[in-house]
Amino acid sequence: MKMRLVILLAGSLLLLVIAWAHLWRLSDTPKGLYVDETSVGLNAATIAINGHDEHGEAWPTFFKAFGEYKNPISIYATALLFHMFGPSVFGLRFISALFFFLFLIGITLLSWKLFYQVFPVLFIVISAAFLPWFFPVSRIAFEVISQITIVIFSLFCIFEAYHGLYSTKTKLLYSFAGGSLTALSIYSYSTSKLLAFMTLALLIVVYTRKRTALLTLSAIVGFALFIAPYYAFSISHPGALTARFYSITYINNSALALHDKIYVFLHTYSYHFGINFLLLHGDTNFRQGTGYGGVLFVTVFIASIIGFITAFSNKKLHNKKYLVFLALLGLCTPIPAALTLLTAGIATRTLILGLIFLIFAGYGMQFLYKHHKAITWILCITLLAEIGAYVMNYFTIYANNTIPAFETYGLEQSLTIALQHQPEKIIVSPNTHASATNLAFHKLTIANPAAIPIFIAQPRPEQYSCVIFFLPDDLASISRSSLSFLDLTPKNSIPHLRCYL
Repeated sequence: MKMRLVILLAGSLLLLVIAWAHLWRLSDTPKGLYVDETSVGLNAATIAINGHDEHGEAWPTFFKAFGEYKNPISIYATALLFHMFGPSVFGLRFISALFFFLFLIGITLLSWKLFYQVFPVLFIVISAAFLPWFFPVSRIAFEVISQITIVIFSLFCIFEAYHGLYSTKTKLLYSFAGGSLTALSIYSYSTSKLLAFMTLALLIVVYTRKRTALLTLSAIVGFALFIAPYYAFSISHPGALTARFYSITYINNSALALHDKIYVFLHTYSYHFGINFLLLHGDTNFRQGTGYGGVLFVTVFIASIIGFITAFSNKKLHNKKYLVFLALLGLCTPIPAALTLLTAGIATRTLILGLIFLIFAGYGMQFLYKHHKAITWILCITLLAEIGAYVMNYFTIYANNTIPAFETYGLEQSLTIALQHQPEKIIVSPNTHASATNLAFHKLTIANPAAIPIFIAQPRPEQYSCVIFFLPDDLASISRSSLSFLDLTPKNSIPHLRCYL
């Protein structure tokens, strides 16, 4: 009884720590909303208000944005939250945290089915909750976070279908769900438009035998049903879903010889398995990585290597075919990233690979706990130290680095301050990255009871107006005016605010 109470208290404490790390200062860390976030927020808000996207299309399958089409799952989930509570910065990013909490539930379920032991499951869940591969995108409104949530439940259903001890009817339901969720991942993030088909192909190759043919057929039927809206959209909008890919890939670059393209592909692909990306530098884009270490903790990397070796050398392991399936999926994951214009690793396009590393790390910790307990506890203590250092860096050094990376810090606050001074109008300069999208979203998150006009135009100081502008592009035109003004720019703000009252 006492042991159960201790376990319950320890589990509750762990959940509180994880929730705190993903929700604390969610609205202002990272600092500012990047345009991809406000694009998601704007479309979610318009869907919540009238069922149309920002371009007036009713209930679209994919959402037209600036130079691309955004995926619908995270947008519709955000729209539901906005419908209940109204648009807000916290609500926009909370959906990502919610998807991540669901992912943690999924990886807990799958890990328990694989190990039936508390220790490796705890190691995987704690590592996943703070893994540098996942943590940054779990706190921002990027569509990709919904991908690993859907994929983990897809992998869980596939495991239950082929390895669970159930009736044939139940196993068929699980295989249908696995195929359906695999197809559903296509609507989560762009890389799944390739990876989903690869996953289904791997499932067919690895698992299709005479006695499992019906299960595979069930998975294919589920996949086909959920892929139908994707094909219908592709037919009605030819080229829309591939335009972004062709704008960033090198494969259609006639200036590159075939051997150069092969070299670029192999270099970028292999980089995602190298020490530089995994342990040293990670994703160098501050919107997707912190610049502190790699995408994996050193302890997780060590445990995953041990797990890969010991799992495949264990002749008694009953679910080795599933591990073959996972390993092949891991090898496929960097392919979409390697087909684009990259010279280094990118975390968002390879999240599923991080998931594969975690599962094999569980096998490594299971082996060490059984045969080398001292090493096991050393790794566990080291993991906690790595997590502590990473989280501390995230909320201090990294938080400040996000101000230029996210490009909009202070915009919402500047609008709020300007409205408090009751000008006749508020002018926002267009000389920033996608300012129209950012402004349109923030106009929905701030109170404007007097309906003061807020619009984008070249900043020309006028009496009884407030101007939000950006350095250095607008300073020359702003400085020509002889009107007196109040400089009300918030601290560390990217845009500057002057009110001519």
